[in-house]
Amino acid sequence: MRRARGRTDGGRYESSILSSDAKDLLSKLLRWPPEKRLNATEALNHRWFKVASPTPLPETVASQIAEFKMACRLKKAVAKIMSKGLNQSDRARMLEMFNKYDKNGDKKLNVKEISDMLTDMQKGGMKEAAALIEEIDDNFDGVVDFEEFCTVLSMAQLSDEEEARKAFKRFDHNGDNTITMDELQRMIPVASAEQLKVMFAEVDTNNDGVLSFDEWFAAMRNFHRKG
Repeated sequence: MRRARGRTDGGRYESSILSSDAKDLLSKLLRWPPEKRLNATEALNHRWFKVASPTPLPETVASQIAEFKMACRLKKAVAKIMSKGLNQSDRARMLEMFNKYDKNGDKKLNVKEISDMLTDMQKGGMKEAAALIEEIDDNFDGVVDFEEFCTVLSMAQLSDEEEARKAFKRFDHNGDNTITMDELQRMIPVASAEQLKVMFAEVDTNNDGVLSFDEWFAAMRNFHRKG
């Protein structure tokens, strides 16, 4: 398995962002053979869950959190799909970030907790936090849960060409190096016909009825606007 390395162009981060407690917990959860790993009770009693991590958000993730609402509709939809496939290491990083701001420990980030996060990043306050919740909150419960938070990391990764190409291939079912409206609908069945039409038109810059990888990657890098 290839080890993720730190990058400055989106999505992957050095293991140094993890606290020593987080690294210790991960090492004990990944022991081999499996019977040597911590069980659920032992894991929950680990020091990492009792001591707030001082680790700051990586700048690439911080930027994506603050700028989530500026991404095109397609990128948001793709990020939600790709977030389901995050590897264990990436999910551990996101969980550490999430828990840092989940001050009341309810496994959700409310508007005050997100405001604190944005304030730390110097990216806004309560007004911006409310807007961010509106963008990320898929189930409309007024808070952001961990799965919704993971969407932000997936969106950051999509700015990397390699990750964008992996996503493109998942959508390109017939392997012809283009994505049609039908292929888009197969991957995003929850979207209405009108929503899909808007997503597609926003990215199909040459109006030829299919999405090339260049158009796709431009959208993933937020360079999608026509005109």
